[in-house]
Amino acid sequence: MHDLTKPGGYMYHELICSGMLNHGLVNYNPKMFWMLCKSNFYEYTGMWFSADTKNPEKLPENIIQMIRDIDSDTLNNFATQPTMIGVLMRKVFDVPFVALLDGDLSGTTPEQKSRYWTIAIPDAYERISHLRYQIDPELSDDISSNFEKESEIDRVELQALKNELEEAKAEINAMKISKIWQLRSQWFKLKQLFGVN
Repeated sequence: MHDLTKPGGYMYHELICSGMLNHGLVNYNPKMFWMLCKSNFYEYTGMWFSADTKNPEKLPENIIQMIRDIDSDTLNNFATQPTMIGVLMRKVFDVPFVALLDGDLSGTTPEQKSRYWTIAIPDAYERISHLRYQIDPELSDDISSNFEKESEIDRVELQALKNELEEAKAEINAMKISKIWQLRSQWFKLKQLFGVN
């Protein structure tokens, strides 16, 4: 749907929110759509619920057969309410779709940062805000290549830090096997033995 919608176009989803336990593989909740908007810079336009409040559903027989260690009163009294959620969103930018993500992004790898750039890079929205509602077939490539370059810079900086750390370790190891370091260690042992500070 993202790829078929032009910037400024609207996308409407109507899906199961609760109940209908034998229908479909998943149920959807509002947070899923909020994260979808956040990941793709969609404008959230509205949300609606419709529910069959007069006809609550009992647990389907095939689910009851799979349940163990639950008393019959609970099973007989359990009911769900079939509910649909409708969400209207507006596409703002002509950029590749970014899968929604909910969680802490600290410690992300450069590859993950590139994949989830809309939420991993703090000022991502500001960088492309001047392109609102514009159709630009080359924009996707430009953004991808820019963030790939940044990821490459991150990788180079990380490797440089690793190299510095290895050099420091090597230097410390070299110091520890030197005669001066060994004399220093013996001196501290003598001071400790005689209680000298």
